[in-house]
Amino acid sequence: MKDKGVRGKFKVILGGSGVDPAVAVERFGVDAAVNDGAEGIEIILSWLRRSSEV
Repeated sequence: MKDKGVRGKFKVILGGSGVDPAVAVERFGVDAAVNDGAEGIEIILSWLRRSSEV
């Protein structure tokens, strides 16, 4: 994401049953990684809440 100049313009979340969140964030440069859809929804909602507070 960094090398494409997209980092900071979009939030990126990676998910799937085989995803190790700690490794995915470091390796792929995403903002968040999850194994569970409900966890992903909570992260997205927290991003939306924070963006509306700014």
